[in-house]
Order: sequence, then structure tokens, then C-alpha cells
Amino acid sequence: MLKKLLVPTDGSDSAYKAIYYARDLLKHKIAEEVVILHVGPAIGENWGFYGLSKADFELKYQCVLDDAGKRILRLAREPFEKEGLPVETVYLCGDLAETIVNYAEENDFKAIIIGNKGFSKIAELLLGSVCDRVIRLAKIPVMVIR
Repeated sequence: MLKKLLVPTDGSDSAYKAIYYARDLLKHKIAEEVVILHVGPAIGENWGFYGLSKADFELKYQCVLDDAGKRILRLAREPFEKEGLPVETVYLCGDLAETIVNYAEENDFKAIIIGNKGFSKIAELLLGSVCDRVIRLAKIPVMVIR
């Protein structure tokens, strides 16, 4: 039995496949606990590249990003709630892959279930996909859902 599963989501179709997979594991009592994690972008110096100072970004855009993250998590809960299954959601900010892996390690998750494709195509070309980076960084099993 898988005790505690982490399911990162960016709201993409691929992430929803991972959410439904985790829901089914919980439903069939293969998993005991599922936590859905959304990682928003970190506010930092790189926002100057987009013509925004850190202060401008904090004032004008953080609320928008937080609302989007909360919406993604609210939608991610629905498959569990429709089945009467418990699920926890968490919203963090930071580097996507590092934040996912660090959260999993710090909270004693037994596995990560992740979709193979997200929304970030440009970052994927430059850095590799979040899924690839999570696989490389994680010290626990990572299940990739296609």
C-alpha cells in the first residue's frame, strides 16, 4: 500500500490525468492519503527581464497569480469530492521541480505522481521538463502518467 502520495498540478490535461490516477488509487484503497500541490512562480530578480521590478510585480500581479493557483487547486479537488474522498491541497511558490521535490522530502511522501507534459513549453526547451527534473531530483519513486 502507498501511504502518502504527492500530485503536483499546473492545471494541464496531463496533470489532470495524474489527479484522476491518484484518485483511483485512493478510491481502491491502494493509497491512504493524497495531497495535490500547485507551485506558483517565485517572485525574484528575473522578473526584471519582463520589464517589472520586484515591487511592481508584488503589488500588481501576486494576487492574480494566487487566485489562479487557488482556482487550479479548487478544480483539482473536484474528482475527489465527487467520490466523497479526502484530499488536501497545498499552494507554494518557487522553482517548480525543486519545490515539488523538497516538499515531498520534508513531508515524508512515499511517491510522486506527475503528468508528463505541462504548460511551460519555452522553459521545457531551455531547462528540460518539470517532470524530467523531478525524476532526476527525487529520492522517492516518481510515477509518470501519460
